[in-house]
Amino acid sequence: MIVNMSDNATEPQIEHIIQRIREAGFQPHVTRGTERTIVAAVGSGGRRHEIEALSVAPGVDNVVAIAQPFKLVSRQTQPQPTVVNVGGVQIGGPEVVVIANFPLKSTGTDANVQVRGVSADALKVRKNVHISQGRFFEPGLSELVVGRNVARTYSGLNLGDTVSFGSGTWKVVGIFDAGGSAFDSEI
Repeated sequence: MIVNMSDNATEPQIEHIIQRIREAGFQPHVTRGTERTIVAAVGSGGRRHEIEALSVAPGVDNVVAIAQPFKLVSRQTQPQPTVVNVGGVQIGGPEVVVIANFPLKSTGTDANVQVRGVSADALKVRKNVHISQGRFFEPGLSELVVGRNVARTYSGLNLGDTVSFGSGTWKVVGIFDAGGSAFDSEI
């Protein structure tokens, strides 16, 4: 649940809401914006009715029930991609990663593969990744490149193959080598 504080809420009013959220069995998460503060009641098993009752507390504009899981990492709470630099390595960013199932060559049973949506600049950002066979995909076309471990391990993901997953059909136009990193096991 989200408690939207009014734009003129005082600090003591905000602290009161934070304390009441804790007392109701939730963990408060405070986001201070330029115009207002919101306080999220995070967790499960708490007493929701106590949070709903905060709608009449001084300094509160309204209380909104949020049914989406992972609300603290959603674009509603954090509209920009989070990027953290750790020892010169960029973690996070605008790439989207999803999981798709593909059959293993060894058994024919499906196994999960990470599919990373990247921009045309991916090879500039990932210096350890280079195309070892074929070519890089052309933006706007239904093309993809696969890591060397993917091509070795999964059926239907070799250079020139066409594969369907999600709501699209894609052509494998390249195989990349990421120097033994985890990227070698991605599409």
